[in-house]
Amino acid sequence: MLQQIPFCARALCLPLLAGLAAAQSGDWVIPAGQVVQYRTGPSKVIVNSLRIEPGAVLRVVGKYEFHVVAQSIEIDGTLDASGWSAQDVATLGTGNLVEQGALGAAGGGRGGSANKITSSSTPQGDAGFGVYDGFSGLGGGGGESGFDATSSSNVDKRRGAGGGGGAFGPDVVGGGVGLVAAKGANGGPTATGCVTGLQPPKGGAIAPRAFVDANPDNDFFGQKPFLPGLPPIVGELAYPRPGVGGGAGGNSCAGPTFPTPVWTPNSDEKGAGGGGGGGLLIAEAQTVRIGLTGRIVANGGSGASGENTLALNHVGAGSGGGSGGMIVIQANALDLSQAAPGVFEARGGKGGAGLTSNPTSVGSGGDGGPGLVQVHAVNGASVAYPPAYASPIAALQALSVPPAHLLLPVALL
Repeated sequence: MLQQIPFCARALCLPLLAGLAAAQSGDWVIPAGQVVQYRTGPSKVIVNSLRIEPGAVLRVVGKYEFHVVAQSIEIDGTLDASGWSAQDVATLGTGNLVEQGALGAAGGGRGGSANKITSSSTPQGDAGFGVYDGFSGLGGGGGESGFDATSSSNVDKRRGAGGGGGAFGPDVVGGGVGLVAAKGANGGPTATGCVTGLQPPKGGAIAPRAFVDANPDNDFFGQKPFLPGLPPIVGELAYPRPGVGGGAGGNSCAGPTFPTPVWTPNSDEKGAGGGGGGGLLIAEAQTVRIGLTGRIVANGGSGASGENTLALNHVGAGSGGGSGGMIVIQANALDLSQAAPGVFEARGGKGGAGLTSNPTSVGSGGDGGPGLVQVHAVNGASVAYPPAYASPIAALQALSVPPAHLLLPVALL
């Protein structure tokens, strides 16, 4: 049986659980090899213990963050609060239908929708949504649609621009896919933008960043110990939050003017909807153990490719990937002694393909950027880590993607 307590209005602060106890009842077990979907509600989940056995998956969905409180948490399978990936445009001549953005998970913003106008040409893909889907336009920007001002049959003269990637945490220097947020690629060099009237159509912008001051040392929520005798560093983030959605790709419109004269559902090729944002996943317990096969993930969903011609040529633009979400672990004792690299993961989603699968090709969607991973512990001595690493901080940075922060416990308001 799951016990739920009222959710405290987004002021997500975590107790050290010194006195959490006997009133709890119930052990939540995800049996080996099973996939269990859990839809979040506006409450924390309190159980005596949470155990995810090897090969099992607890897949979190829903518009609220996932916040579990327990005496003990043991993860040998996967706890997954990743955003959903967008769907490629798989039809031809369906300009009368919207291409929906993918859903986020555990509060993550959904991707922007493409082809929102279904009775005429659409000038631009929608931007992705911010956290909890409450703020439209705070995800990756929508790609500008393009049109052919010469009324030729050359598809390159109408290619729209890709949607922008979602962004949340700071980019990882030298990181690959999902660790550096990217704008959408511009449309065809000789295509004309349906919003700006300029060549080429403009790719969607990267989503607004969560961290705006010039100090890279405070890009987290909570407090980080600095030096003995000196006050801790206070994080810039006011409260934990999920990731955001990617922007939709722009359409490719027949022209020779915009909107397409004598429009029909066959006139324009549609861009794709954006990827969903990774969720907010909070796990707090007296003891947390993550084994060799255990993983906690809150990745962004991937973008998708736009409409094809003859199933061979992506003419509609690709969409942006959602940003990674946020993972918060707080425990009196955290055992990562058997954990493998990638035990925590909050990557952004890959951008959708444009003209080719090359991420910089015309009309490609931008990659989503990373989220945040935070471990709140009494001190480094309370974290058991593999002997290959010199310190708990070194272990957390190596085992987590992006590198995790080791922070002080946060008291409940």
